[in-house]
Amino acid sequence: MSTTCPHCNEKAMSLLKKAFLGPSRTPLCQHCEGSVKVSQLHSAVLIAPLVILIVLLSVAGLSLSPPLVVLLVIVELVLYIWWVPLVPGEDG
Repeated sequence: MSTTCPHCNEKAMSLLKKAFLGPSRTPLCQHCEGSVKVSQLHSAVLIAPLVILIVLLSVAGLSLSPPLVVLLVIVELVLYIWWVPLVPGEDG
């Protein structure tokens, strides 16, 4: 699980907070108060296939079924929480 602070190696935040943390936000670690953010590269690599799929389906005039959309969102959130690491923020 990748909620480990790059400064103190303790849990920096809750899973829910990490799930909605974008690369431009830099909250403080709940233990050492070091500035952290998510890796921009990992975030982009994770979201790119989904964006490409949506664009290709749109160009082809197709759409995703609602249950498939829900499944893809859940998979993306789980992968985001577990695979995208926290890195030091600009001021940390």
